[in-house]
Amino acid sequence: MVPAVGQGTEGENASARHLKEALYIERVLANNSVVISRSVDERNANPERILLDGRGLHKVPILHGEDRLRLLNLQKNYISTIENLKGMDSLIFLDLYNNNIQAISGLEHCTTLRILMLGKNKIEKIEGLSGLTRLDVLDLQVAPARPHARAFGLETLCAVRLLGLDGLEGR
Repeated sequence: MVPAVGQGTEGENASARHLKEALYIERVLANNSVVISRSVDERNANPERILLDGRGLHKVPILHGEDRLRLLNLQKNYISTIENLKGMDSLIFLDLYNNNIQAISGLEHCTTLRILMLGKNKIEKIEGLSGLTRLDVLDLQVAPARPHARAFGLETLCAVRLLGLDGLEGR
């Protein structure tokens, strides 16, 4: 259970915030992991999507009770590592566009993923996608500051119909 605003346990800083007209309870744990929970009303109204774009997040938040989540929008944040996606068994759309991601990893639990937006990050080498067998759309557009990023391991993505590789060099 999430503590009420102002009530935290040792190692936690609790606060409440309105994001896109929905109440999210946020806890920052001692290891800087962020736990976000939605109100029951918000979860029932939008069980399949969470929009956390442009919220200044430095980590992918831990999302509790979101087993029906299909769309997770985390674009335009400061996220450097793909993590905390275990239990996202229904996720089909993950938007991490325009963050600080340097390597593609942490997607092994996202076997239902169909759309992955990773453009405008700091990715130097494209790898770690072989387990995403249902992927239809992959955006790997390189940020202008990364003109020498290289693509490896794309041959395993047989189902991809739309592949955005603007700015990438071949092997």
